[in-house]
Amino acid sequence: MLSSISGTDTCKIFMDFNSIISYAQRHNASDIYFIENQPPIVKIGTDINKLKVAVLTQEDIVNVLSNIFTVEQRQDLQNLPHFDTSYTVLGQEYRARVEQTVSGPCVSLKTVSKEVKNLQDLFIPSVIEKLLKIKDGLVIIAGTTGAGKTATLGAIVSYINNQDTKHIVSFHDPVLNPYPSSRSFIIQKDITKHATSLEEAVKSAMQVRPDIICIDIKEPLKGIKSILYAAQMNHAVFVTLDASSSVHVLSMIIDAFPPEDREGVRKVLASHVKGIIVQQPLNRQDQQGVIPAYEIMLNTNEVREAIVGNRLYDIPLIIGAQATQGMVSMSQSVRNLYQRGLITEDLAKEHLQDSHDDETPLSFFEFSGYIDSEF
Repeated sequence: MLSSISGTDTCKIFMDFNSIISYAQRHNASDIYFIENQPPIVKIGTDINKLKVAVLTQEDIVNVLSNIFTVEQRQDLQNLPHFDTSYTVLGQEYRARVEQTVSGPCVSLKTVSKEVKNLQDLFIPSVIEKLLKIKDGLVIIAGTTGAGKTATLGAIVSYINNQDTKHIVSFHDPVLNPYPSSRSFIIQKDITKHATSLEEAVKSAMQVRPDIICIDIKEPLKGIKSILYAAQMNHAVFVTLDASSSVHVLSMIIDAFPPEDREGVRKVLASHVKGIIVQQPLNRQDQQGVIPAYEIMLNTNEVREAIVGNRLYDIPLIIGAQATQGMVSMSQSVRNLYQRGLITEDLAKEHLQDSHDDETPLSFFEFSGYIDSEF
């Protein structure tokens, strides 16, 4: 048993590798980490937990690498800063990654869920359904690494797939959740295997005239020119991006261009970004994993004026003030989760303490319906 391994135990951790995995699975851990001179680490909800076992030696790390990666992959690791692959153990698939650090190789296992969740499972505000009916333009699903952006994109595709007859092309690296075609026709591609670059992939996809292009890869900004072009050319484009707020999303996109091009980019964003969904995972009060809080920015006149006028700092205030038009601030979402008994009061207060409207009582929350105007 895992609990029998103490911090002074001299046995090799690899002998108990399956016990570590089993422990992580029983506690619904999303991630497992192995690095030299540290005990194995599991991430449960948003909490990092160091297991009370012997710290890992260099030999332990070599054993873990040998168990997960092939001989050829381990040879490649000597010349690469990081390497990713899929790995299945005890019936669970993981996204395995090894990267070089000052302490030596760090191996991480991220749980891969084959289940494509629906919008209700993810507690996404119903206004999102309006965004899923756009004919063209750009919708960005943002959040920090591990926030659940891939699951949200999967739920979006599932909703469209079951509601409408669309031609969807989706790019990933790698494909973690296969999308079964229902009413829609879906083509999924691994960007590392089926294209030379994101820019080439998007341009190639446009040649077959899909209704929707989905992009769920690590560095989408490398192909941002082609993404914006597709959004202007009668394609609905859904992209995941590592960012912490709507303002952060817009700033990252604008800053990806040379200074002389940014005024034009702001005009394109103001016209073609239909919405931004930012999510942040919070530990559930019932300790059954995490639940996301959301910020939702929609393309209203005030938002467009702020983007074109280079006043991104006004957008949080606009979001907070336009709840009746369907927008949701992160603080409003946190209050809603607290009011519904899904997160603790302490956690809600922690996430509201830096909010511009944190004087509003936690009991206040009002969710709006759909926005009235068309995009």
